[in-house]
Amino acid sequence: MILFVLRAACAELVSVCFVLRIFFIFFIFVASAQAAQLPRYLGSEKKFRSFIYNPNDVYRYFGHYTYQGFIEFEEGETIGTISMGNPSLWLFESLGNRLFLKPVGEDNSETNMTIISSKRVYHFELVAKEAKSITDKDLIFVVKFVYPDEKDKNILAFPKIPPSDEPDMRDLSAYNFNYQYTGEPTIAPIKVFDNGEFTYFQFPKKNAEIPAIFNVDAEGYESLVNFRSAGNYIIVERVGAQFTLRNGSDIVCVYNMNLYSSGRERMSTLKRKDGTPNIKNFPGSATEISPQNSPVMPAMPGFPKLPGQ
Repeated sequence: MILFVLRAACAELVSVCFVLRIFFIFFIFVASAQAAQLPRYLGSEKKFRSFIYNPNDVYRYFGHYTYQGFIEFEEGETIGTISMGNPSLWLFESLGNRLFLKPVGEDNSETNMTIISSKRVYHFELVAKEAKSITDKDLIFVVKFVYPDEKDKNILAFPKIPPSDEPDMRDLSAYNFNYQYTGEPTIAPIKVFDNGEFTYFQFPKKNAEIPAIFNVDAEGYESLVNFRSAGNYIIVERVGAQFTLRNGSDIVCVYNMNLYSSGRERMSTLKRKDGTPNIKNFPGSATEISPQNSPVMPAMPGFPKLPGQ
């Protein structure tokens, strides 16, 4: 009788252990499936890391304030579109198959980013923190993608996507170049135009800090707009009568003169819906934005005044 009870107890214990083991394996599997992929060490130098490419993964990139790093994609792969949740938090510049990144957000530079290249689609979580020094063990200079043999992987493949959605400038008649600006020339664009759906901004230096871009409604209220990078252009997926560009205390107002009709009074103030103080608009003549790729023209007398001036 005692032997029978012991055998039953042992069998029950084995069953419980088996269930716990299965639960533990399932928990680890689910956790690993939901978490973003972290960069792995690439050799003995800890500042060099790697991502294992999987089109179904999200990659977590760690940047450090006052330090730049870059992500290296497959050789021969070219970066087309860079779309960032809040692009004012990071400086970014693409060169061939490399994307250079530097966090610049004052308090928190956490956002997301999608890269569409000539071969693949990548999804990132961008996180920034302070580095103790240049010898900080967490500091990353390079993250390189490693591509396993995809024919042996049972994964969902994304269709090939064109490398860029830059505008086709061979037919300029398809675009509206009738834009003017007032404000600080150092952050002013050298080219602004639209195709009736998107507005394209080009700045003097590709690696310059891109100002935050706001749409201004008919009442003078500003709302932050998301934008993305494609080649030499910053693309805002809308067309508006007025945009405000802000970088610190520097402000530029950009006017779409085709929409800024004579029947509309120019806003005397710019307003924020979050209750921050109003900022006065700029008086005087506006500067035309050339459709050619030329340096920023200084504000000069003789240019047409904005409606309502």
